[in-house]
Amino acid sequence: MKYLLLVATLLLVCACTPRDAPRADERLPDTPPVAPTTAASTLTPISLPTSAPVNPTATLLVSTQVPATNVPPTSIPPTVTPKPTAVPAINLRLVDWRKYLTTDKAFKVDTTLEHLSLNKWPYISVNNTESMGFAVLGDGIAYGDVSGDGHEEALISLFSGGTAGNLAVLLFAPGPDKPQLVATIPGYKIGGVMEAGLLKISQPQYAGFEPNCCASGLSSTNYQLTDGKLVTVSTTSEGFPEMRAPTVEKFYQFLNDKKYADAWPFLSPGYQKQQTFETWRAGYSATTSVEATDIRQRSNGTVSVLLKAAEATGKGQVAQKYHAVWSLVWDAKVGQWRLDTATVSIVTAKIAGKLQYPSSGIPALTIFAKNTDTGDIFTSETARNQSAWSITVPPGNYTVFAYLLESPNSTLAGGYSEFVKCGLKVGCPSHKLIPIKAESGKTTSGIDVSDWYAPAGAFPARP
Repeated sequence: MKYLLLVATLLLVCACTPRDAPRADERLPDTPPVAPTTAASTLTPISLPTSAPVNPTATLLVSTQVPATNVPPTSIPPTVTPKPTAVPAINLRLVDWRKYLTTDKAFKVDTTLEHLSLNKWPYISVNNTESMGFAVLGDGIAYGDVSGDGHEEALISLFSGGTAGNLAVLLFAPGPDKPQLVATIPGYKIGGVMEAGLLKISQPQYAGFEPNCCASGLSSTNYQLTDGKLVTVSTTSEGFPEMRAPTVEKFYQFLNDKKYADAWPFLSPGYQKQQTFETWRAGYSATTSVEATDIRQRSNGTVSVLLKAAEATGKGQVAQKYHAVWSLVWDAKVGQWRLDTATVSIVTAKIAGKLQYPSSGIPALTIFAKNTDTGDIFTSETARNQSAWSITVPPGNYTVFAYLLESPNSTLAGGYSEFVKCGLKVGCPSHKLIPIKAESGKTTSGIDVSDWYAPAGAFPARP
């Protein structure tokens, strides 16, 4: 019976094998197998009875023909990319930064300078760089995730110890067992914060003429940490509005000193396109001096300046006053305000009057004529016991008031007011300043600065 089952199985295999294609054992040795084009084969393993006189572990593969149109689509499981193993990272907020910075081989420590820091910050230098300073620790350390990996980085400033502020900032990433220094950013008065996933670095911008206290502007750059390197996201630059007037003042200083090559860069690219440097310089060939006074910024951002220029002529030197109003533009590339457009007019209007003071003598005074339309202020200084005064101004409407020249902190003020017109009498009720109209080519006289009796705050504050 066992043999009959074996024979039946073999007959079934033979019956299911198509005869129009040779069997595997009938193919020539050098003929490659031909895949069927109209059917797909599936092989089903069938185990023989263990009692058969054959190897009990042997199996027969039975080929069955299935029409291709009936073959269900093969479902291929999606490829699953294994998640990278998370790299262990320390918590930088728990680092003993003093110990790390003074013992790690990436830094050198100067212990002789630490006593100069009120906070006893260690003075370190970063190897292979020129960055050095007092490491600002404690609350001075900034933390934030600027790499997007879920771990906070740390930012430490290197303080100069003086007016130079911070000389560098150091960015650390968390390593498996200690902080890793990933970036050293040098600068002057440099600062850094971490916010919204970005490292923001800010530095003042100097054109070169400013005092250390007062930069012309500020540049800011946003970074992200990508693959261990800082990548710039955005950069901005803005000028400080209060530095417009000092820029105009320095420009005219260069003109007065005949340093035309130094003054030329103060003019905007748009202004420079209108004429060459040689043509512009030739315009000052007869100018012997340019005195700029009353330089003030208007509320609209323009800068007003009163100019007294001396010109050499065939009849000798001729002095002329001009009033210029400059518009300036910020040049982010060089970090400087630049003079762009100007309106210039000849100054021919004059205001004049007498001086009085409630004492035996008249102190030296600074007299201010304020244009009530533009806010421009022009000044005239007088000597001790000088009894009359005058000033040349652009045509317009003005009020006049005065302060003590030799006492810059004094709040005592005098003026040309309704109290003066009333005769300086006790019963005169008003100390309101009287508007004056200065006309071109004319002198407006009788403007006596005599009211020193007004209550505090009645006159404008000292400009």
